Amino acid sequence: MTVPKRRLSKMKGRLRRTHYVASVPTLVKCTVCFDPVRPHHVCPKCGQYRGRVFVVPPEEDVNQSKEKEQKVSVVKKIKRKVKQAKKARSKPKAAE
Repeated sequence: MTVPKRRLSKMKGRLRRTHYVASVPTLVKCTVCFDPVRPHHVCPKCGQYRGRVFVVPPEEDVNQSKEKEQKVSVVKKIKRKVKQAKKARSKPKAAE
């Protein structure tokens, strides 16, 4: 195995490493659902590539979607109560 004759300076090493850059992945739109997909890959959302179904997309469980809706409605109720409490605090008291 060969051994370098002289030690590389910091600048030379750093200049060499300037080209070690991560590139942004290329994305195209799916022809069916218009989601961003890597070129020549099956769409993870609809499971199609060039108009043919290769993978059956996973369907959400009905119970899971109901639970999500319930959580969202609870959060909305809490936000509404907080808003009402802030309004009540900000109203000036009537002079007696």
